[in-house]
Amino acid sequence: MSTKNYDIIIFGSGIVGLTLAACLDSHGYKIALLDREAKKTLDKKEEQRAFAIALGSKLFLEKKELWNLYEHKDICPIEKIHVMDGYDENHLEFNQDEVGAPLGLMLYAETIRDRIAKHLEKASKNIDYYYEFNCDDFETNGSEVTIKSKSQTLKAKLLLAVDGRGSFIRNNLKLKTHFHDYEQTALVGTLKHDNNHNNIAVERFLPHGPFAMLPLHGGKQTSIVWTETPDNAKRILNLKNPEIEEILELKSQNYLDEPKIVGKLQSFPLNVVYSPQNIYHRTILIGDAAHGMHPLAGQGFNVAVRDIEALDKILDQLRFSNISDPGDNQAIKEFYSQRKLDIFSLVAATHGINAIFSNNLPLLNKARKLGIAAADKLPFVKSFMLKKAAGL
Repeated sequence: MSTKNYDIIIFGSGIVGLTLAACLDSHGYKIALLDREAKKTLDKKEEQRAFAIALGSKLFLEKKELWNLYEHKDICPIEKIHVMDGYDENHLEFNQDEVGAPLGLMLYAETIRDRIAKHLEKASKNIDYYYEFNCDDFETNGSEVTIKSKSQTLKAKLLLAVDGRGSFIRNNLKLKTHFHDYEQTALVGTLKHDNNHNNIAVERFLPHGPFAMLPLHGGKQTSIVWTETPDNAKRILNLKNPEIEEILELKSQNYLDEPKIVGKLQSFPLNVVYSPQNIYHRTILIGDAAHGMHPLAGQGFNVAVRDIEALDKILDQLRFSNISDPGDNQAIKEFYSQRKLDIFSLVAATHGINAIFSNNLPLLNKARKLGIAAADKLPFVKSFMLKKAAGL
């Protein structure tokens, strides 16, 4: 069995893992990037999801000279956001004029992952890739982390777990974790439609969960995140496209004309995974491995970028202080100290909003409508919400 030594091991090569690797590459650390799936499987994986990059994330990626990997011809700015309870015409509106920049930039997840992966393979000399890496055992001690497969042993000063909500690393370390099953399923896909979406994103709260419409490049395609009960979602996925499109005509009323499904809908179970301030030897959880939240606010990727930004700054501070060990215990404590408030506030907010809106209780129904109407008339409330969403 061969043994190799690294400064940092990144476990997980999804979009967040690759973004993390690209950002840390500038520090000159020797990095091992691991994934349990085969490279050809990852490269050929069909991905219907799109996501919105917030202004704060864009500014950080520009600072790291990586924004060119995300910005491409199919990017779509969000100029307005409409939030409403059910099919009520009254809504809470956010406008890009209030912040002087788009409220988000819509990107195709599949395109971005491909661009970052190709960039790293071509440009980085500091990263070794290990696909189909089945971790049989790992341990941490005072000086290093050791990860073993049947054929290889990898050692590093710092382990970064970026392996999603079902994180192998988090679960095997038995870190304190809060888990809640929303008993909801997200149906994700792309629609084409006859009218122009005018770069408006919509969050429509319905009894079974939110229905989000996110504008895509060209004006006549929209990404949807459609929340249903698991039974309803299963039934919908068994329908033929024309039958599903009849339902979508109702769901998207007042916004999309004659919506048609492009490709197939994909489904994802919805839950919240929250692992608060886990100070563990030489290990940091990043993104959904630490804080998988409800997608209703579209903040998952942006919160992960703020994790990366905090770690990036801490590693800069270590270098400035002539500390060569990226897994320094004080640095790990500092990371969790910086990130805990932002993470907790968003996990709690998305959890609470979903609980309040995903029902048909008469008293809450009336309170929701009053709350939306009131918030739309309070500039300081809207300003606070916009800055939080923008990551500023």
